[in-house]
Amino acid sequence: MDTTDSSPQGAPRATRAPGSTHLYQELREQILELELRPGQELDEATLAERFRRSRTAVREALLNLSNERLVELLPNRGARVSNFDFLQLPRFIESIDLISRAINRYAAERRTTEQLARIRATHERFAECMRDGTSTAISADNRQFHMAVAEAADNAYLHAAYRQLHQEGMRVMHLALGRGRSDAQRQSRHLERVLEDHEALVAAIDARDPDAAEAVARSHTAIFQTRIAEYLSTAPEAEVGIDPAAAFEAAGTAREPF
Repeated sequence: MDTTDSSPQGAPRATRAPGSTHLYQELREQILELELRPGQELDEATLAERFRRSRTAVREALLNLSNERLVELLPNRGARVSNFDFLQLPRFIESIDLISRAINRYAAERRTTEQLARIRATHERFAECMRDGTSTAISADNRQFHMAVAEAADNAYLHAAYRQLHQEGMRVMHLALGRGRSDAQRQSRHLERVLEDHEALVAAIDARDPDAAEAVARSHTAIFQTRIAEYLSTAPEAEVGIDPAAAFEAAGTAREPF
């Protein structure tokens, strides 16, 4: 798991409590994989009992998750899992497109032999997991691949921003890929396109070709945008939190990657 510190400058930091790191990691995975749903309330006492941790450790874990914008702290009301604002999809797509293009370019220019080996290894794990068809593991291995690429870019500021955007996008993609109405053929086609992009990116980074690496980022953005638009075209309002037609329009009319 990537452990880069992505806390915003000036954000409050909790003092370390026994067991808080493990708890933070466990809650983070459950949020990213939608075991804890957007908007779900998180009660300190309940979490402390469930995970057999002190309330101090729970409080620290929630504070760290809030620094990553995965949890929203509520005055006198505990905390809840952050919602995703689907009406902000155009801005999200612009941001992930721009930053992933920079990440890919710098990775192609700056990667070391050791970093290339790690990128290849995470790509191979993703490909193997895709063949097995385990959606949770697919998502986790996809994240590991992209974080390996981000590490090779050798820019901590871009890495932190990319990690933040990537994990927000993960939650949306879990919604889009994890629903019963998502037919197997469409999902398989989506994953095949993702795998093709990963293969092209590994080749571009290996060849130290920043233009080819950046082109993969543009392709990846297009795949994300298309899949989310397909999901929103059939999503119920209760799941999206707003009129899905408005969210679909936002996703479908997002500015083309520039």
